[in-house]
Amino acid sequence: MAEHSWKDYSKKPLSEPDRLRECSVWLLAGEEGWLRREFQERLLGALLSEEERTLGLEVFDLTPGLLRTQPPEGSWARRIVGAANTLPFLSPRRVVVVGEAHLLPAAEQQEIVSALKTLPETTILILSSSETAGKKRSRLSSKLSTAVKKAGNVVRFDALKPGEAIAWAQEEARKSGKRLESSAATFLVSKRLGTDLGSLKQEIDKLVLFVGSLPAIKVAHIEEMTPRLLEDRVFELTDALSSGKSGQALAFTLLRRFVSSKEDAIWVLATIASHFRLLWQTKWLLERGWRPGQPVKDFDEEGRVLLEGKDSVEAVFARPKISWKIPRFAEQARRFTWPQLEQAFRSLAQCDLALKGLSSPPRNDPGLALELALISLFPASKGPSVRRREEVKRTA
Repeated sequence: MAEHSWKDYSKKPLSEPDRLRECSVWLLAGEEGWLRREFQERLLGALLSEEERTLGLEVFDLTPGLLRTQPPEGSWARRIVGAANTLPFLSPRRVVVVGEAHLLPAAEQQEIVSALKTLPETTILILSSSETAGKKRSRLSSKLSTAVKKAGNVVRFDALKPGEAIAWAQEEARKSGKRLESSAATFLVSKRLGTDLGSLKQEIDKLVLFVGSLPAIKVAHIEEMTPRLLEDRVFELTDALSSGKSGQALAFTLLRRFVSSKEDAIWVLATIASHFRLLWQTKWLLERGWRPGQPVKDFDEEGRVLLEGKDSVEAVFARPKISWKIPRFAEQARRFTWPQLEQAFRSLAQCDLALKGLSSPPRNDPGLALELALISLFPASKGPSVRRREEVKRTA
């Protein structure tokens, strides 16, 4: 029938319940999970009443763990097809929802494709996926997407761009009777939450309650109510480190603010290590001609090894919550030399051993262990104050 974008969400035919009921097969695909789930709920509302859902709705929430099990039918695709071929009972139609359909093996996705031609007229099949067919490394079959497009509707829920997320946030605030100032909306998206609409919606609801009778939500309200993520504070910390001697005092001040226990220190260390790994990969890409805004591509065998994994720069930069920070990663990566990055990993590894009591001697003060790691990042730096240096000597 057709392919639509989330931008058609409030337009015909996606906004008309009668038109929604005309389609028997749906594929809702894309990274923007909040809009995808909201549209799915709208679709279910048009197809079944609350009472009819008891007997007329069957949901398969696929997970890697579930797919490691085997149902009596022999495969999960066969079980899904069997549910879709079952006639409704005490309900005008039978609705089958399959979440994260891309997790099905390719052969089982093909079984779904083959079954689309023979579904009963009383069945509505809704496939949902956080991946989009045709994108690099997507596990959602292009054949499945094409088959659904021919038999029904595909709705794409791609991650929003920063400007789109800002406009969306302002509209959500307006629906609640508040004006989200332009500077505040920009601050919320660019400095706090990114473009993930689920997080933005939750925070806007909190801010609406926080401002009470005030007509507008300002930057000051967000600064007071919306906490900074640890990853953001690590950004600021590495900014200070990359500034050289002038940023030393700020780096140590920032570190002391969010390390109060061994558990805090291990968490912060892991975040810093992950950040430096991304800087390493970003620098590698920059030296091979990549620029922010371009897709991350495997350039050769070395690139395939370097960029593998769910925490690689390729995977991380594709996340809606991170994509707006890519220029900042590039800026930081340019400031560090390769020897500095190598020293960073050696220092962080030594800090990890110290925190776990595996170094000689172990460090009893978790904050001190991290400070020593920061000091050794740049041998030319003079480190903290004289009084703190004396404390370092005594503890060591």
